[in-house]
Amino acid sequence: MKKIYYLFCIAMMTIATMTLTTACGGDDEDRPFVDNNDHPITAVHKIIIRVSGDTDNFKWRANFTALEWDGSKAKATDVFDEKGKILPQIVENFSYLSAETNKNGTTMATAMLVSDKVENNTGVLTVKYEGYLNGKMTNSKTFVIQGGKEVVQTIAFTSIPTSE
Repeated sequence: MKKIYYLFCIAMMTIATMTLTTACGGDDEDRPFVDNNDHPITAVHKIIIRVSGDTDNFKWRANFTALEWDGSKAKATDVFDEKGKILPQIVENFSYLSAETNKNGTTMATAMLVSDKVENNTGVLTVKYEGYLNGKMTNSKTFVIQGGKEVVQTIAFTSIPTSE
């Protein structure tokens, strides 16, 4: 079990890092969140996740990664819930989760692992994401996951709008 947990942590951090790198890369025209001096524009980044459906048939874990601008460089930062409390590294089996950066946030991403909890799972799980910058919705996506033989699905999402 510990081996699966550590592999999960490695996969989540890799996906979140790749999502952050992809969302922050590209030409200047593709980076609307960078000012004329190539410094990131800071904002409160927020991601809300809603999980519904046959929740008794699945288990899921979410991991958040966020960066903030300290005036000279971007650095990793804590992620907070709606009450301002620091969220743990991994959050499991929730129906609603809200996570946000402080006002110096430059980007935030989440990776979520969903797997079967029961044998012969015929259930369906719906995962809805919403991304916000300073309270304005900038990105949303819905994933529908069909249970099956040992289904394992990884989902990545960022608060910054991305082209598909």
